[in-house]
Amino acid sequence: MNATSKNRPELHAGWEAALESDERLVWKGHSDGAVVWTSVAALIAFFGLMMIAGALLVSYLALSFIPFSGSPFSNFPLSFAPYMFTTAALFEVAAGVFMILGPSWLPAYQRKRGLYILTNKRAIIMTNIPLIGNKTSSHPIAENTILEFDSKDPGSIYFSGESEDTRSPLVRLISVGTGFERIPDAAHVYQLLRSVQRGDA
Repeated sequence: MNATSKNRPELHAGWEAALESDERLVWKGHSDGAVVWTSVAALIAFFGLMMIAGALLVSYLALSFIPFSGSPFSNFPLSFAPYMFTTAALFEVAAGVFMILGPSWLPAYQRKRGLYILTNKRAIIMTNIPLIGNKTSSHPIAENTILEFDSKDPGSIYFSGESEDTRSPLVRLISVGTGFERIPDAAHVYQLLRSVQRGDA
C-alpha cells in the first residue's frame, strides 16, 4: 500500500529498479522536509553566534590598530597584519553562519529531496541532492532489528541493524539513528515495519 505524498516533482523516477525480483512494495512516502531546531542544533548555533561575535571583535580591533605613517609598525610586514587578521575573521564569520544554519537546514533539505520505500524485506532511503546526485541506502528489516518510534506529529521511525544499541551516549545525543523521518502516517508505517519483522507483510 502506498502513502499519499505531497505534490512535488518526482525526483526519483525509476525507483522501482532498486527492488529485487522477490520484493514487494509495502509502503512509499516522503518526509515533510520542515526545518527542525533540535537542542543539539540550538547549542551548535549558539557557539556559531559566539564565533561570529568574536570574529567581528577581532576584525574591529585589528582595523583600529592600522599603523599610521611614520610609526614603528608602519613598515611591511607589520603594516599588513591587521588586514590578515580581518581576512581570517571573515572565514570565522562564514564558519559561524554554517554552524547556525547547517545543523537544521541541511538535514531538512536532504529530507525534502528524499524518498522512503518499505518492502517486505528492507527499508530503502533515496536522496537526490544537486552536485551529489542520487544516493540509495538499504536497511534490512529483520526480527532483531531495533525499531524506535517517535510519536510526534509528524512522527519518525528509526531502525538499527544491531541486536543492541551499542552507540556511545554522545553519538546517541547527536543522532538517534537512520530511519523514516517526519512522515505524516508514522504510526501506520511503524505497524507495517513490525509486520515486515514478523514476515507477514
